[in-house]
Amino acid sequence: MIHILTCLLALSPLAMLAAPPSEIPQELWKAFTLNNQIPVTYWFADDSLQTAQSEKLEFFISKAKNREWCYNGEVDGFIFQALDDIAQEIKGKEIALTGSLVNWYASILLSYDAKPVVIDFLPAVTKETKVTYLTREEFAQNPRKFDLIITVSGLAHEGLGRQGEPLHPDGDLWMMSQFKQLLNPGGKVLIAVPVGPDALVWNAFRVYGEKRLRLLLKGWKPVRYYGFRREFLHRNPGYLYQPALLLTPR
Repeated sequence: MIHILTCLLALSPLAMLAAPPSEIPQELWKAFTLNNQIPVTYWFADDSLQTAQSEKLEFFISKAKNREWCYNGEVDGFIFQALDDIAQEIKGKEIALTGSLVNWYASILLSYDAKPVVIDFLPAVTKETKVTYLTREEFAQNPRKFDLIITVSGLAHEGLGRQGEPLHPDGDLWMMSQFKQLLNPGGKVLIAVPVGPDALVWNAFRVYGEKRLRLLLKGWKPVRYYGFRREFLHRNPGYLYQPALLLTPR
């Protein structure tokens, strides 16, 4: 656990948060583009002031119980399919959520009688008691392990600075390695990332094709994929088409 504490604190102290960058620093260009193998386009995003909105929680729970899509369109359907498959495994258990403070995914977990623990760079401004909200700094001071970790879209922008976090060209790969340290034996991760020909849409997200997806999944084995077809890695199904991948460490 000391290793987890050291790594999380190295990446996440709030004192290091800064304004989201509109340009890739020249000295990091090759690292972010896999030595110029990944094309770059631009779509500026600023989530540095994002907070959780507790007033929508009950509304979201009612929609989740009806298995309605709400926040990310088709990917929500893939998340429901995955959680249906492991519903008995997560009932009554703490499940980690990272990469978004949007209460929709916490509400989905509540609809499965799970206990969501939201971990992110930014503090949540809420009095909601059904969900545990922790900054990464707070979690690092009292780490725990989980049977399931969920991240929807978060990996795709990990280390791009859109939440004001320090730039990290391999932030997504680093986070996947950390997930292994935070899982109980037999634990799983459920991730959703944009797929298509490899691309970096700065500073909003990465698109995972043959090159980046291979790196992201190194050291993991599939339990089941939802909405994923390998052909999408070679033809663009849309920048924001995100299948869900249920994985366990190799």
